[in-house]
Amino acid sequence: MEVGSDGRPSILRNKMGKFVTPTPKSVGITMLDNFPNLEPRYKLSEKSTYLHVNLLHVLKIPDCVFTMNHLTRLDFGLNEIALLSPAVGQLQNLEQLWLNNNPLTSLPPELHLCKKLRVLDVRETKMVALPRELGRLEEWHEIDLTDTPLMEDLKKADIYADPWDTPKLVAHLDLMDKRATLREALFEKACAGVYLEIADDPAHRDRISMLVDAIADAFPLPAEMKNVVRHCDRLMPKDPSSDFPKNHAARIRAKFVALRRDNEKKKLQAELELKMRALYYDVIDPTHVEKYIKAIYQDPRKLEERPEDASGDELPLELEDIQFLIKNAPRLLPKTPKEITGHGVRAAVWRLQQELRDEREKCVRAVCGALKTLYADTEPPLVLKLGRDTCKLFERDRFATKKELAELKKLAADASALFPTDFHDAKPKRVKKKFVEQKRAETAGTTQ
Repeated sequence: MEVGSDGRPSILRNKMGKFVTPTPKSVGITMLDNFPNLEPRYKLSEKSTYLHVNLLHVLKIPDCVFTMNHLTRLDFGLNEIALLSPAVGQLQNLEQLWLNNNPLTSLPPELHLCKKLRVLDVRETKMVALPRELGRLEEWHEIDLTDTPLMEDLKKADIYADPWDTPKLVAHLDLMDKRATLREALFEKACAGVYLEIADDPAHRDRISMLVDAIADAFPLPAEMKNVVRHCDRLMPKDPSSDFPKNHAARIRAKFVALRRDNEKKKLQAELELKMRALYYDVIDPTHVEKYIKAIYQDPRKLEERPEDASGDELPLELEDIQFLIKNAPRLLPKTPKEITGHGVRAAVWRLQQELRDEREKCVRAVCGALKTLYADTEPPLVLKLGRDTCKLFERDRFATKKELAELKKLAADASALFPTDFHDAKPKRVKKKFVEQKRAETAGTTQ
């Protein structure tokens, strides 16, 4: 057989001098031993670090190939290989693996042990799955799945349509790998912890497995699932068979969210303390700050005695309310720290929030009023919807900001210039775009 300068085999010549495709002399596990010129190819690979074995009807890559740690490119395309040995993971310097035009349906997970792997070519194979472990490799250049059953499935899922989508595909594999790894970690920790006494029973073990599957579905984000694994003894039910797995998972999800919000509220205590020290830096007693914060955070429904002006249905500040308090502290906290009370601060929070709601609503109604005049012949409910949908695009926060209110006032004042004459041409996003362009032009004119 003739070998090209790149180490790839040329087509064989027959006795008549014509080029032909080589055919095996016998049917066996591998046809390589039937070609006496293969040894020179091995020796050539020691210099080039490339090994090309194509068009030889090979059924299996010889085991000796997986000991060639010098290989950077391994090409067994255009053969009859249906299975790749896990030993491929021994090729620590492998950068490119070409297995195109083989009847392969899958690859071994051990392939991720080839830490330098950058290119994987499995075009025109029967590939139906890739090992999720490939997502652990970070320096991918290209994975080519062209004309494979797997590619059609990935297209439908909007994950991969061509080799340019390799980063998206690798990210998907990485996510699947992390989720599967965390699922296994949760199962093992649950069996070794909260379910230690029943985990040896096959029936209970199956029930635990179903519960873990339901939890994994309820927590698709690895960061959240990692926290579930960390706190599984607190979150998981004592008896996994007391309810349907999905019901257990839903309760665990709700409990997890509540715990996370409580933890975030606790983290905000330090930020609130800094804000209070800044406002009362010369008059506050540092030893009293913690007491003030505790009074603000406490649940008023659990108080035995209520202030005279407090209602029986007063609620505690939620996470978003604490964030609001920190952001608007100068407007919400009293002039002196001695005046701080939990009820007083909470009442100030509710009052300012309602004021901001009212101010926003007032501006929105002004916009809608301007549109009623502009589109007098249009049904009022349609005009009202247009106005509110447009105003919604100007919202920046849970409650109205000064900038939002100023923009809504300008929108109402310039409605005839910003909205088209024909109601059917009025689209909220187009109006917002025109508003931004007009504002940018005015700013540019001012600076010139």
